[in-house]
Amino acid sequence: MSNHRTKKKILFIIPSLVGGGAEKVMLLLLEHLNRDRFQPQLLVFENRTDYRTELPADINLTSLNKRTRWGNLRIPIALAQAFKSIAPDLICSFLTTTNWMCLLARKIANVSTPLVISERNYLSENLTQQNWQSVHRWFIRRLYPEADSIVCISEGIKVDLVNNFRARPEQCTVIYNPIDIKRVQTLSREPVVFPWFQEDIPILISCGRLTRQKNFQLLLTAFALLLKTMPARLIIFGKGELEAELKQTAVSLNINDRIAFLGFQQNPFKYMARAQLFILSSSWEGLGNVIIEAMACGVPVIATRCPSGPDEIITDGINGRLVPKGNPDQLAEAMKQLLLDDGLRRRIAKQGLRRANDFDISQQVRNYEMLFETILEGKL
Repeated sequence: MSNHRTKKKILFIIPSLVGGGAEKVMLLLLEHLNRDRFQPQLLVFENRTDYRTELPADINLTSLNKRTRWGNLRIPIALAQAFKSIAPDLICSFLTTTNWMCLLARKIANVSTPLVISERNYLSENLTQQNWQSVHRWFIRRLYPEADSIVCISEGIKVDLVNNFRARPEQCTVIYNPIDIKRVQTLSREPVVFPWFQEDIPILISCGRLTRQKNFQLLLTAFALLLKTMPARLIIFGKGELEAELKQTAVSLNINDRIAFLGFQQNPFKYMARAQLFILSSSWEGLGNVIIEAMACGVPVIATRCPSGPDEIITDGINGRLVPKGNPDQLAEAMKQLLLDDGLRRRIAKQGLRRANDFDISQQVRNYEMLFETILEGKL
């Protein structure tokens, strides 16, 4: 057994704490890691955050103060210096670019600190949206095999890394994202002030960064088809580079008066809990945290069967609905079916709530702790 009297210093690394699934998961780990055994610290490339109040008070935060895109070039060198000065017992990095930069920095620093990288997206799809795609691919294929362990947030990600990016199966550990179910449910009970919730018209909700990956264009097209058969409202949470384009699409489909873009919200759960349906229309995912969060709010979920994650969470027709990705007709049909069948909607919501508990924070944080301990004891 490791010596529990000396706490192990774990350095977590992420570009920033600007709103997204990875950032929320890292904050949960920072909050819930066992302080008797671990002393977590945080390093960010730039000190921007949507979650300032959620960073635990005892976390030592280091920022590399990156100011421009060209700042990326000096990050591996700055990281190498940080690895030497902070001298952690173990490093855990989140997100693809951070991962390969940390692996490169460890080479530059010439230290043997164990490094766990967390891959949170389906890389074969995600890299197609990156600038310098071939450069990223080269670094990933060259450096990922050198990680002490790769945490994959779904089985689909693991298969992709092994098949396409030279990761070894024994190097990869699948740990689903921890969700603080109790906190989500507490927040879901907060009051909502929004006029649509006073009307007797079904409300659909979607949530995510306004990017190609989330394919809100598909959702808008399907929603327009639904509106030809029944009245409904759609609320979209999130911000991103496609906001103006999506608003223009809503205007051209003549549905803009029935859609509200409400930006990033600290608490989208109070809206989810009062909606009739939650929709995830992504072209690809890592896992799809928001599916689990919506289930925890007691709202039935319809998701695209995209790589990877949704079909590892949802059993179609039992605790949610899965529809083919990129098919607006089938998405519209699934929305209509659930909106018209109260009994089915209630059954799916009830089973979804039960499924959400499988992802509760207590179990998933313990999985991270066990992985860290195994590596620190030299067994992996």
